[in-house]
Amino acid sequence: MKTRHTHKTTIHGGLHQIYKATLFGDAAELLSGSTLLPEVTICDQEEDWGKAHSSRVHHLGPRKPFMSNECVCIETIEEKEQDAYLRFEQRGFDNKLLGTLDHVEAEMRFTPVGKHDVEVEWTYTFHPKSAWGMPLAWLLAHVVYPGAMRRTMKAMKHFVEKGRYYEPFPFARTRRAVGH
Repeated sequence: MKTRHTHKTTIHGGLHQIYKATLFGDAAELLSGSTLLPEVTICDQEEDWGKAHSSRVHHLGPRKPFMSNECVCIETIEEKEQDAYLRFEQRGFDNKLLGTLDHVEAEMRFTPVGKHDVEVEWTYTFHPKSAWGMPLAWLLAHVVYPGAMRRTMKAMKHFVEKGRYYEPFPFARTRRAVGH
């Protein structure tokens, strides 16, 4: 019992640079939410982020009418193939809207097209806790998330094409912006 949505875009830039922007980009800058979908306000507990099976905590801002206060979810890198594929899983949503979900999977595939372009294919798969949650999961996948996915990909495209990407800071818990 699941429902999914895929969004594709082409980004002008180096494959490795785009992969790193996806993996290490500041989620608070990239995941801005929508009318119903809360934005990521901060990520923490990400000391090992970037390694296979590492996790971080997303703090999500309040979003009326479904959430009156901040909530959290845990995101884990389930699988990764350098410069080609990432699969994340998000669990532990503690609010009315997203709390109907058991978990959400996000997959990203990076395919070089042409000399300096990369097609990024991003698929979200929603797994509700029960059959009662399936209509809401479908609504999230096909109505709410597509706009948020387009905005996130547009921001990522802007960062990479302007020469801005992220790298893990070697001995700190934060990331630093690299580029112009």
